[in-house]
Amino acid sequence: MKKSLKTNLLSLTLSLLLAASLLGGCTQSSTDNASKTNSSSTGFPVTVTNYDGTELTISQKPERIASLTLGMDEMLLEMADESRIVGLSGKNADNEAVSNVADKASKFPKIENNIETLLAAKPDLVIGSSWIKDEFLQQLKDNNIPYYGYKTPVTVEEQEAIILDLSKVLGESDKGQSIVDDMNKRMDEVIRKSETSKDKDVKVMAYNMHGSTNANNTIFNDIVQKIGAVNVSANAGLDGVAKISKEKIIELNPQVLILMAWEQDDLQEFQAFADSLKTDESLKNVDAIKNGRVYTASNRYMTSVSHHIIEGIEFMGASVYPDVF
Repeated sequence: MKKSLKTNLLSLTLSLLLAASLLGGCTQSSTDNASKTNSSSTGFPVTVTNYDGTELTISQKPERIASLTLGMDEMLLEMADESRIVGLSGKNADNEAVSNVADKASKFPKIENNIETLLAAKPDLVIGSSWIKDEFLQQLKDNNIPYYGYKTPVTVEEQEAIILDLSKVLGESDKGQSIVDDMNKRMDEVIRKSETSKDKDVKVMAYNMHGSTNANNTIFNDIVQKIGAVNVSANAGLDGVAKISKEKIIELNPQVLILMAWEQDDLQEFQAFADSLKTDESLKNVDAIKNGRVYTASNRYMTSVSHHIIEGIEFMGASVYPDVF
């Protein structure tokens, strides 16, 4: 009897230990699976190519984001909830003459390239461009703050790639894809209309108050090509944003002249420059001036490093082909 009781107690103990072991294993497995599911559902970690060609991996969705450039301000405000933004680039973000987000930007702290202001905001992600100073970026590295930057795009496709990569970094891939889809839809419509114009191979030139033009390897040149026109500065072998003389303008004789302001230009000075150009005696025989086809482009979109470049494409289509727009 005693032996039977001991045997039964031993069996019961072993059964309880086995059940506990199985339950513990199931609990751990459930925890592991939940962790994996949670990571998968948020899409993190994500890896993108940074401005310098290196790979950047973001381990989790950033919740305290700071932007150092106006283009990033515009894309960030389009994709991320405002509660996740701890700072924007600077005073230009509030300037309606150059910013597409002036109405939203005023409520955020301005970094203004001040590392102390930036660090005080305690960001878990900083976004900007390739031209941010090395010593500034080193401070971010020293404080273990990830940095994602873009290289200035020279094609619309490169701009779209920046939007898609940024949307991945922000954990907003669907929004990024939606923005790019809208850009492509609107661009296709501009191209379709342009192809129906009676005017072919229209000669176009960009010009600014600093005596420069936008030639090869600029997004302006890509836009001109996309709408089927000819960028005479690029055809002349000039590259990037290049200096050009009045004598060269006369020689190239553009049919359409697009005057472009830079972000830092004083708009009153720019308008005075535009007015004087139209009455410049030395340029009176240039087709664009002679025929009143000198157009002032807003730098809110023509020099925008954001999705607002699509408005520049629409402006170019209407300026070059007024018969179909």
